[in-house]
Formats: sequence, structure tokens, C-alpha cells
Amino acid sequence: MYCPNCKTQEFTFYDIEFDDNDCISIEVECNDCGHIFNPTFYHDPPFDKIDFYIGDFGPYPGYTQHKTWNGWGTPHFEFKTIIQILTDMFEFEDWDYNPKTDEFECNDLDSEHCLFLSTHGKEIIYNKKRIHVYSLGSNEWTWAFVPDTIPEDE
Repeated sequence: MYCPNCKTQEFTFYDIEFDDNDCISIEVECNDCGHIFNPTFYHDPPFDKIDFYIGDFGPYPGYTQHKTWNGWGTPHFEFKTIIQILTDMFEFEDWDYNPKTDEFECNDLDSEHCLFLSTHGKEIIYNKKRIHVYSLGSNEWTWAFVPDTIPEDE
């Protein structure tokens, strides 16, 4: 990052604020010329909401940044959707939800249903709202997605 006024790379953070949607606003002060400016940062792309499928199962509404693993989707799902997926695919056997760690865990590591060990919840921002999601089988399962589908509840 360079000062737009004198092109130096020496600066001090001047002001950092979060708006109501937890979006960050940063101002820095150039140590050489005193110019105060808003730097440009490159962020991960925003999340979109689209439908995901795996094998004959789906559609499941999920969130994506359109990142892929070996060409497959890497979705994030809300709690109720995770329950639906695990119920549809495995009748929820071999899985537990641990509210203390906010994690879905496989309770029988020898089961063929344990294709991953666990998935923790995390917060994302979608349409300026915080959404609590879980990444189920990302970078392991073969999630297909239809890029231009927005679930009907939008």
C-alpha cells in the first residue's frame, strides 16, 4: 500500500471503525507527508446464496464465494439445512451436534458415513446480515451447484 500523495509505504493507522453490518472502514496517516487516506484492500469475494446438490440429493440452499475444490462446490449451510442433509443422506446416524463447541461430530469413526471428522460453525456476512453457517464436506464431498439459482425464500 502506498500513500497516494507522496508514494511512501510508511504510515500509521489513524482510525478504524465498524459500521452496523460489521464492515470495516480504515483511515491511515502517511508518516512522511501527513496525508490521511482510505487504503484499498483486497478481500475475499462476498457470499452468494445458491442451490447445491450431491448425487441424487438436493437442492439444498447454501452460501458460496464461488471457490471450488477440484471443480466441486465448497458450500456453507445453515444449521437446519445441515440437519436436513445428514438426515436425507445418513438418517442422521453416526452424527452428533455438540453445542459447547458448535460442531457436528462423527461419533463412529469406523462408519462409512464419517467422510469427515467434524465441522465447526462460523459467521459470514450475506446481504449485510450475519449468518451462522457450517461447511459440510467442503474439500471432501462432490457438491454440485447451479450458479444462477437463488433459493425461493429470497
